Amino acid sequence: MRQRVVTKSLVRCSTAALIAAALWLIGCGSTDSSTDDGPSAPDAVAYVIETQKTRGERVDMVWISKRLVDYLPNVSVEGAPAVAVLDTVVVGEVVDAEAGAAYKLPEGDPPDRAPNDGQSEVPFDSVEADWKTIHATVKVSQDLSEAPQESEFVTVGFAIAPSIDAALFMDGLHRMGPAVFFASSDNAVFDYDETVSGVAGEGTLVATVGQEGTLALPFITDALADEFLSDSPDLDTLIQASLGPARTIAWP
Repeated sequence: MRQRVVTKSLVRCSTAALIAAALWLIGCGSTDSSTDDGPSAPDAVAYVIETQKTRGERVDMVWISKRLVDYLPNVSVEGAPAVAVLDTVVVGEVVDAEAGAAYKLPEGDPPDRAPNDGQSEVPFDSVEADWKTIHATVKVSQDLSEAPQESEFVTVGFAIAPSIDAALFMDGLHRMGPAVFFASSDNAVFDYDETVSGVAGEGTLVATVGQEGTLALPFITDALADEFLSDSPDLDTLIQASLGPARTIAWP
């Protein structure tokens, strides 16, 4: 049974066709680290990191901000009215992951958004699939959202290329350990299921939590991660920022 996913794009992407093309490129650049006996934990986690970091480098994105604290739910983007950057930010661990949906892009002009733009849903393992999704269930240890979830479980969604090893990707998410998931329930990629939301930054805005509470952003480049974490290097700092007054930031 599918549970709620959390994700909202804090970035603007062009078309679903561009997303699919980027996913194909990422798949070509990825390496399957599995063995006959199954992948080890580091291999599976490294596979997810490589896949998502490559995706972040290939997909055309415009970040609203390069400060992680600006993606907390108490931050809005200026407008009339102001709109929250993200509606869900939770700390927790992935306890389950499953296949989501798979879609085939329509022929002809590129679609404007996914998947309610003429794309056809196909079986998850179909060779006709141009892109797929993964649903990861997170057991929440701390909810930083403005309106905390009623359940202790939240489901976050990732889009992947059809060439990605979905089983290895899901295993890597499950083995990743504690992390902060930045997400929103408003994401066109997951329109097929209102209980599912996509992880922000095209699936790259996930901050892992080290033993001392130190944060890392393994799905984006090191240089960009340094910018994002410059004023929130650890979980305690991020939590304190989430408790601060509501504030508004400008569009880039």
